[in-house]
Amino acid sequence: MPHRAAAPRERGRTGAPTIVEVRRRRPRRGDERVDRRAGAPPVTTRVLAEYVATALDRPLPDDVAERATDHLVDTVAAIVSGSVLPAGRHGQALARAHGGSPQATVLGTGLRTDTAHAALANGMAAHADETDDSHEPSRTHPGCSIVPAALAVAESAGAPGRSLLRAVALGYDVCARTTRALWPDFTALRATRHSTHAIGGLFGSAATAGALADLGPARLAHLFSYACQRASGTTAWLRDAEHVQKAYVFAGMPASDGVQLARLVAAGWPGIDEPFTGESGFLDVIGEDADPDVLTAGLGTDYAVARTNIKWLPVGSPIQAPAQALLEVMRTHHLSGTDVTGVEVVLPGSLAHVVDSRDMPDIDLAYVLGVILTDGRLTFAAVHDMRRFSSWRGGGGDPRITIRTDAGMQPLRQAHVVVRAGDRSLAHRVTAIHGSPRDPMSSAEVDGKARELVAPVLGADQADLLVTTLRGVARMSDHGWTDVLDRPAPSADTRGAPCTN
Repeated sequence: MPHRAAAPRERGRTGAPTIVEVRRRRPRRGDERVDRRAGAPPVTTRVLAEYVATALDRPLPDDVAERATDHLVDTVAAIVSGSVLPAGRHGQALARAHGGSPQATVLGTGLRTDTAHAALANGMAAHADETDDSHEPSRTHPGCSIVPAALAVAESAGAPGRSLLRAVALGYDVCARTTRALWPDFTALRATRHSTHAIGGLFGSAATAGALADLGPARLAHLFSYACQRASGTTAWLRDAEHVQKAYVFAGMPASDGVQLARLVAAGWPGIDEPFTGESGFLDVIGEDADPDVLTAGLGTDYAVARTNIKWLPVGSPIQAPAQALLEVMRTHHLSGTDVTGVEVVLPGSLAHVVDSRDMPDIDLAYVLGVILTDGRLTFAAVHDMRRFSSWRGGGGDPRITIRTDAGMQPLRQAHVVVRAGDRSLAHRVTAIHGSPRDPMSSAEVDGKARELVAPVLGADQADLLVTTLRGVARMSDHGWTDVLDRPAPSADTRGAPCTN
């Protein structure tokens, strides 16, 4: 179930107003008066900047820290497994060609480069396939940009593990609130052709990098003003057949831009105090009926990381529910693929186009269901096997599988599946995907998934060490966690092996 942990509301830096105290002084919406006492940024950005500036000083509630650790482990595993896929390779090639100061590690390679290029390369790897997390209410994939940004800046700064974890949780909070402030109506959020994944990831990564750089409230406001200028991206990524530009839009670009902007501001670049509202304010220019209050609502009590999905299966988000439903029907009724004569899937109307007849196997629903029928399970290797996918498509796919849509189907991430086996018609609906806040994966399951993703690239021993070390970051008062990052893959030709979930 969603977490609303009871973190102390009044905690802040000594002598500084708390977030609640600042919020109480907020003028009514529409009041254009600006409080510039002591050079303070105006109200909307000031509240957010104050929260970001003090985030690393505040312990996370225990349950939130555990969830944040789950997402850190899960995303690092996605980076390592993606490091041997095309998007990951492209990111590494750019970082290697750039060179740069050896400030941060490109995971799985042994390469060290400057923080922005490390964030770029690790971000590209994090979303090189479909194993990273997602936050449905904000239409973002927070981890694939925020974790690479956090790793790069924290490693460079020698930050302790607990600061890394708090910075990651902070990034999720800012990421999720930014797109929801721009498009408070969920229908509008789903319909926008702006890339919500790029925009949310940028602001989350910038907040993470800015907090770790200890910029302070005034400079954090300026950091957000640069992020408002840098924000970009459209949903044209849907036409990307290689998952390389998609990785850049979702992860590489927002991660590296967030880090780079923090570096600009740290170097003394001035910005404007209130970028979100006012004349030509970001929210009004980009959003639809935007609500600035969403940017700060629930900060310190409602943690976005606790409401973010971890993928149980290594496929695109809209495929999770139908794939889970088919696996559960086959397991419950002890069916093999040869027993099945037909599979009918009903999806919400707004999702089917994302996973219907796609050029990549891990986001083609019919192919994924065909793999389950043939193999009786779904593995990382199978959904990245282009030769098998091409052969399946060339042979006309699987005629047993039918996909149709229901425009009124709610909630969005669900599926209704009917499996025909002989004279039986077995119906099953999945509305709570395993790995979602309504049916979360356990930490043990997350660690198991991570080991299976990392071991084929780095080896089983290194996978165990990586997972064990990251699992303990919340208690680390030093930067010992960085020791496990600089481990190259044993072979440049290593490819991912099955992830049996």
